[in-house]
Amino acid sequence: MLIFNFCVLATFISIQISNISDEFAYFYRIIVICGGSLLIVGVSLFAIVYHAILNKLESEKRMKFVTERLRVVLENNSVKTTQEHLALIFDRYIKQVPDTDK
Repeated sequence: MLIFNFCVLATFISIQISNISDEFAYFYRIIVICGGSLLIVGVSLFAIVYHAILNKLESEKRMKFVTERLRVVLENNSVKTTQEHLALIFDRYIKQVPDTDK
């Protein structure tokens, strides 16, 4: 949305400036610099959000795998539990144990 607003604003300003004058060359440089900056910022923000979403999905997948294996082991030992309780136990365990993936 921000890029669309930038393009509309740049178009209206360029109509007002004569394309022969020195002001148009300066304006053109500013537009190219701002457009490139917006593109870089947009791609960076997309990459950060995408990475955060993938990390969240990966941690949920890991939690489901571990809790399902733990549920099977507990059922073999005649202990009844729910997925929600095991998820709470897993969350507390992850918060207490330091991250060793790094």
